[in-house]
Amino acid sequence: MYMPLLPAKTSLSLICAATALALGMGTAWAQTGTPPTPALQAEAPADEAAAPHARNVTDDEAQRIYKKYGGALYQIQVIDMVTEKKTSIGSGFQFTADGKVATNYHVIADALQRPDANRLEYVHDHYGTGKLKLLIADVRHDLAILQLDTPHAEYVELGKSDLPKGVRLYSLGNPHDIGFTIVEGTYNGVSRDSFIDKIHFSGAVNPGMSGGPVLGHDGRVAGINVMTAGNQIGFLVPVEPLKALAAEYAAQNSDFNFTRDAAKLVEAQLTAAQNAAQNRLMNGDWSVAPFGRVSVPGRIDTAFKCWASQRHTEKSPYTHYRTTCSTEDSLYLDEGFTTGSYVYSYDLIRARKGFGSLRFYSLYEQLYATPESSFFSMNVQEKDAEN
Repeated sequence: MYMPLLPAKTSLSLICAATALALGMGTAWAQTGTPPTPALQAEAPADEAAAPHARNVTDDEAQRIYKKYGGALYQIQVIDMVTEKKTSIGSGFQFTADGKVATNYHVIADALQRPDANRLEYVHDHYGTGKLKLLIADVRHDLAILQLDTPHAEYVELGKSDLPKGVRLYSLGNPHDIGFTIVEGTYNGVSRDSFIDKIHFSGAVNPGMSGGPVLGHDGRVAGINVMTAGNQIGFLVPVEPLKALAAEYAAQNSDFNFTRDAAKLVEAQLTAAQNAAQNRLMNGDWSVAPFGRVSVPGRIDTAFKCWASQRHTEKSPYTHYRTTCSTEDSLYLDEGFTTGSYVYSYDLIRARKGFGSLRFYSLYEQLYATPESSFFSMNVQEKDAEN
């Protein structure tokens, strides 16, 4: 299972329909002093035919990248205002001259959900600590844009995620709160077999690096660290949704306040994500698959992965067959609550002669009538809907 780069959160999804199909519900600071200049102004590669040695990428490429662009990197902290201790950490990067910083939504969720109890701060290698302000967030793509109290000179520019497969990328962040680092890895394309596009990055991306930039050789941002599956299998948010989020914020009126109106705005984002997923499902071409002596919908979309299992012991008078198809996407809302996962499952019980109707109904009750069973562990429970 893919996990966010911050400490693992408990998943909670809403499940409905006969086959248990889980459906997700759903002021910039004034610039002072001399205007900052880009940290990059990326060097255009020389024409290799005219100057074959003009850009020789060596083992020191990661060192060059970090030295040139590392100044745009920040650690993002959510601080509990009673204990003055951090409750969550991640990474972020300045991407505009006027001090806008990008990170993941799940890094700053506590500050948005409880703004009266938490505040946002940054830590920088050279500028120390300072305050941050949340400008806007996108829960579907797990992104947030923050504002530095004082813009700094170093920033990185946004690039593109459509890159040749196999190109080297460089992930920056602060893993496990041990210090700023750079990790070299490989771009393996955008995974579109899901409801949310993600870049497959082969590199050791670790907890604490959430929200950090992933740069190409030109120093431009191709993606943003978001999750890991372990064993150097990482996933990035493509840079394009960040560009769209920045443009959305720029189009807002001066009285726009995302924190104040978060409930309404997040609801609208969840509803849009749900509608997009459901339209894709309902308009798709559902394949048919055999299941015992009947035919059922098979893998109804490429976003689903399907697995089979069976349960039987020598003393058991029956064999229980199950096929389960589920998505690996989820939308993080708060600690202990995610939504947007889809699951459907089929069960077949083959009993020996003489099993009897009473024993069958007893087994049926064990399988389906207990809402806290492992099969229904993703169901919303009464306690989750209470005020």
